[in-house]
Amino acid sequence: MLGVLRTLTWFKKEKSIIWTQFPGEELYVLATLQEAGFDAEMIHSGLTARERADIITRFTEKPKECMILVMSFQLNSTGLNLQRFCRNVHFFGVPLSRAQGEQAVGRSWRLGQEKVVHVFEYRILSTFQVALNNRSSNKALPGLMVELSGSLASILDSEEEGVSALKVVVRNGKFLRPSLFYLKVWLPKTLGMPKSKIH
Repeated sequence: MLGVLRTLTWFKKEKSIIWTQFPGEELYVLATLQEAGFDAEMIHSGLTARERADIITRFTEKPKECMILVMSFQLNSTGLNLQRFCRNVHFFGVPLSRAQGEQAVGRSWRLGQEKVVHVFEYRILSTFQVALNNRSSNKALPGLMVELSGSLASILDSEEEGVSALKVVVRNGKFLRPSLFYLKVWLPKTLGMPKSKIH
């Protein structure tokens, strides 16, 4: 993560938000960043409203101050507009739900954001983080299937140009054989917001 942040912050002069799940993670990340020489701040429950507002002001209004903001999914993932100078979102911790992760990304990927938002997720194999991420993903699958089914039904009934349905079978991350169900949709060039990339 430090290498990515070094490139983004020192060389590209871009701001970043780092999301954590637990208070200990917040402190660890902040201490590591400050020890490495980054201009980093943390919003936590021990701050007064004024202190919190000062940090947010430096992050959103001063392009060369408070380059990295460390925040908790539990405390700060809703209601903040942090998109002005920040398009880089880092998940050091694992969000407990898909909605919580989307809210965190939504602090940067919202109306007014003029650049593509980059989302970086960091996982260490064979750790609690991976188990938590798998659990969260498994909880999201039924909802995702419902969304996909609903979207697909409306698209297949559509008579608009630019929509087609073909079939592809994917098993263990590999395409096995063409069959009857691959969805291809051409979207308008501008949807009002840039797309988000997940690395």
